[in-house]
Parts: sequence; C-alpha cells; structure tokens
Amino acid sequence: MNSLKQLLVSISLCLSVTTGVADENRTGSMKDVTVSFEILDAQGNAATQFSPGDTAIFRIELTSTGTTDIHDTYTAPGYEIGVYQPGTGILLWAANAEMAFIQVIQEYVIKAGETKRLENSWNLSDVDGLPLPPGHYEVRASLNIGQLGQLKPLSLTVK
Repeated sequence: MNSLKQLLVSISLCLSVTTGVADENRTGSMKDVTVSFEILDAQGNAATQFSPGDTAIFRIELTSTGTTDIHDTYTAPGYEIGVYQPGTGILLWAANAEMAFIQVIQEYVIKAGETKRLENSWNLSDVDGLPLPPGHYEVRASLNIGQLGQLKPLSLTVK
C-alpha cells in the first residue's frame, strides 16, 4: 500500500475513534447495551476462512437490553473496521478508507429492546485493490457510538 495513503487512513482512524462528545447529550446507559462483532461469509454464516474471490462481511450489532431508549451523540463515522497484518500492526484495509467525513455531531438512538446492525463487506483486497496473499490477518473494530471504544479483535484466514 502507498505509504502516504496508509498514513492518511491511519490518521483518519485515530481521529474518528478519539473524537469525543459531551455527556449532557446522552440518555439511557451504555451498560444496557450488548455489543457483538463477527465475521460472516456471503451467505451470512459465521466464518473465519476465506478463499480468493470470496466476500467477508464484518458485522457489529448493538442491542439495547434496558427498558429505556438510549440516545447518544457522535461524530461520523460512528465505527471503524480495519484489517491488519498480525504482529506488525500494519493496516491493510479499512472500511472507511475511501470516504471523507465532516465533523458533524449526529444523534444515535437505540430503542429499548432494539438491535442496530452495522455491516461492511470486504473482497479480501488491500486499500489499493490488490488481493491479499494467503495468510492470517487480524480484524479490529472500534465504536465511537457511546464511547464503547475498541472491540475484541477477530482472526481471519485467506487460503
């Protein structure tokens, strides 16, 4: 990947994750939210191994387990997903790599008992569109919504 492009993507990821918002705009409690992060194949089945030409789907679900609606504010993007080379931390692909976001505060609402789903598909290529070689990769996600931060990384194998 082009070094300048990789640097810009990394800066974008850092800025979007660290931009905070005031607590006075929040109602409900993020302790009443369960978060799941998983990798699916094109048919929607849980998967960790993929072949060239496959599509991986990264899904984050936020479920309100409380009895009141949760209102929060955030700046776009509300989440980040990236594929990294294990051991080196080199970012190979980011869901929002080709996007630009203005710093606008937005409201995010999860109604009591509701599940919100955030998804991105990935064609097993780097940010330059080149296919990744066979190997093991780390998938990291973070949420700017509710200041939930980093989620537990997942592993993915390209055969």
